[in-house]
Amino acid sequence: MNLIFALLWLILGVAGLVGAWLYPESQAFRIGGSGMPIGLLALCFVAYNLVRWYAYRAARRQRQAHAEPPPWRRPRRERDHDLPPDPTFDFTDRASPPKGPDQAAR
Repeated sequence: MNLIFALLWLILGVAGLVGAWLYPESQAFRIGGSGMPIGLLALCFVAYNLVRWYAYRAARRQRQAHAEPPPWRRPRRERDHDLPPDPTFDFTDRASPPKGPDQAAR
């Protein structure tokens, strides 16, 4: 929507600047008694709408980036949970019971 408004203000601003350039003696294309062309005010509105459009777009991208997982993270495969643990990588010593503090001194 802000891009549409920016385009509308751009058309009006260019028309105001061209009118002020073609008819310098006319006050129709000037703001009050200051002599400033009305097209400059319209171009300020163009800049305002473009900044609003860009800010909205950047905020939307940031929200989407936080909502989705990073692309380098792969989901875990379900089949890994179904397999029993590999006994080759079991480094626990099951033959001897764990020693308590009173048995360690003996």
